[in-house]
Amino acid sequence: MKKIIDKYEEQLRDSEYYNEMSPFPVYDTEYIKIMRNKLKEMRENEEYDKLPVVACKYCHSLHILTDESENDVCMKCGSINDIIIYDNIYEHEKHKNS
Repeated sequence: MKKIIDKYEEQLRDSEYYNEMSPFPVYDTEYIKIMRNKLKEMRENEEYDKLPVVACKYCHSLHILTDESENDVCMKCGSINDIIIYDNIYEHEKHKNS
């Protein structure tokens, strides 16, 4: 995540620099505003990888949706209410690959 944030910061710096150096904006000012907001959001969620993860018990898919009856349904294999909650994405990857 840190590498992605660094890349966004670099792209934002370059875009702002070129807009300041030219008589007319090279990059759309709305685009730059969106980039700033996205970067701010990413910085706030830097601990995203440490959040709990819900995965299917059988196929280990993370694509779990809740239906209207409050059942957890795996969108890959179709199992219902057979989920495992991992402490973070790293735990999920460790168990998925073993």
